[in-house]
Parts: sequence; structure tokens; C-alpha cells
Amino acid sequence: MNINYTIDKLKEQRLKVNFGDAEVWLKTTYAFIEDYFKSYSTRASSFQSLINSFSTKKIFGITAADINSFKKQALEYLNETIKYLEDQREIQLKAEAERQKILQQMRSKEKTNTEKREATVLPAPPISLPIIKTQLPFGIAPGLFWAILVALISGAYLLGRDFGSSKFDKEKSDYYDQVKSLRFDTSKLNQVIESKDSIIQERDYSLKKIRDSLASIKKEK
Repeated sequence: MNINYTIDKLKEQRLKVNFGDAEVWLKTTYAFIEDYFKSYSTRASSFQSLINSFSTKKIFGITAADINSFKKQALEYLNETIKYLEDQREIQLKAEAERQKILQQMRSKEKTNTEKREATVLPAPPISLPIIKTQLPFGIAPGLFWAILVALISGAYLLGRDFGSSKFDKEKSDYYDQVKSLRFDTSKLNQVIESKDSIIQERDYSLKKIRDSLASIKKEK
């Protein structure tokens, strides 16, 4: 399920907490949580435990105060889940923006290098016979002189083109390395967030057990 859709639906459920049957509201809210996080996730199983406690309490008699207490617990959990999803969405948006920025830089760099290579193309100088006979160094014949000159110019052009192409390939490789590094950092950040989220859920579950125990002791008294 899309993260934006889930956030919107959970916010709608938060507004409907005092409308209709409380048990129906709990189960409907759980359906949205389970659809995104899956039933085997810590978030879904924790909310399911709250529903189970509500159903058990209902069998043996549940008061309006009990219902309000369950709603309060559900809202606390719902608010935390919405905050987590919004943080995840922000991370995804930033990663996508950074990826687009790098791709744009690569395209711009490639375009600039292409324009530079096209601008350095030199037309071959026309070979023309001199009208006035000129004395050339070392007594070189005019035909041989022009042949050597053309060869030198062509060699310089080919050398410059190969150098420019090699430089462009290296820069392109560097940009690809940056993209790989960004993906690795993003994956590592997601792992850290998931680890912290798991710790939070374990603490939430422990606090819930303690609250249930205190409630049970209070009831026995």
C-alpha cells in the first residue's frame, strides 16, 4: 500500500475515534495498519493485542471508562505510527531528490563535454600550391612540407579528442560511484531506523504489559 494513502487513512481514523462502535473502530484501524506493515510486524501485532484485550474485557463486562481507556491507548499508538510513517516519507523524498540532483548534474556534465568535443573539431586545412616559390627550411620540398604539416595537425587533433574522451569517461564513472554510495548510505539509514523502531515497539509492548498488570491488580483489590 502507498505510504501517503496509509497516512491519510490513519488520520481519518483518528478523527472518527468517538463516532460509532469502539470495537468496529479498533478493527478498522487495525486493517489499515496491517495492510501496510503486514500482520507479522511488531506494529500490527501490538495493535491486535489491544483489540484482543478489548474483546476479553467486553465478554466479562466493560464500562464507559474502560472504553475510553482503550481509545486513549489506541490513539497514542496511532499518533506514534503516523509520526513514524511521515518520517519515512520524508526520508524517501530526500533520497529521491538527491538522486535526481545527481542525475541532473551527470546529464549537464555530459552535455557540456559533448559540446566541447564538437567545438574542438578542426577542419583540415586546404592544400594549395603556392603562387610564389618560397624558400623552406632545410631545403624541404613544398609537397613534403605540406604533407608533414597536415600529419602534425591531424595527430594533434586525434590526441586532443582521445584525451577529452578519457577525461569524460572518468568523470562519468565518478558520478556513478557517488550514486552507489548514496544508495548504500540510504539503505544503512533505513536499517538504523528500523532497528530503533523495533526497540521502541518492544518498550511500548513492555509498558503495555505493565499497565495491564497494574490494571489487573487494581481490579482484584
